[in-house]
Amino acid sequence: MLRYLTGPRRALAPRLYEELREALASGRESLLVLVPEQYTLEAERELMDALNLPGSFRLQVLSPGRLCRLAFEQAGYPQSVRIDERGRVMLLHDALSRLGNELTWYRGAQHRRGFTELAAGQIKEFKQAGQTPESLEKMAGELGEGALAQKLRDLSRIWTVYEQSLAGRFMD
Repeated sequence: MLRYLTGPRRALAPRLYEELREALASGRESLLVLVPEQYTLEAERELMDALNLPGSFRLQVLSPGRLCRLAFEQAGYPQSVRIDERGRVMLLHDALSRLGNELTWYRGAQHRRGFTELAAGQIKEFKQAGQTPESLEKMAGELGEGALAQKLRDLSRIWTVYEQSLAGRFMD
């Protein structure tokens, strides 16, 4: 069973503690609590104190990265190598270089300090929002010829070349 509890920490904590107490008492096999990376140790300590547990093998506090690693350990690792932030930036820099004069708004942007990191972050946000290079191109078409349309077209092209660089080699 999967339960999502979200909200501000102060409001969420009492409900979380109660649900965890009930789950531990019911004998469920394993309980996972997902928290931000920087909060795992503190959250684990708070849970152990609040639940009066000296320790537990059934209750685990995980960050999203650790949950991902656990899933891969259970299901098997994909054939592709997982790429990190530095790898993304390197592939995006290469994509920008290869596109050269095809870009309008971002032509020569790979030479601007910090641009590649910003582009990597933007593409990550687009992916999290369920967008694709094609959807950016469509939005640009609906906007016409203004600055935003040019930016979206360029980002679509950059993202497409980036994805081509990943294909068969890396997993993002």
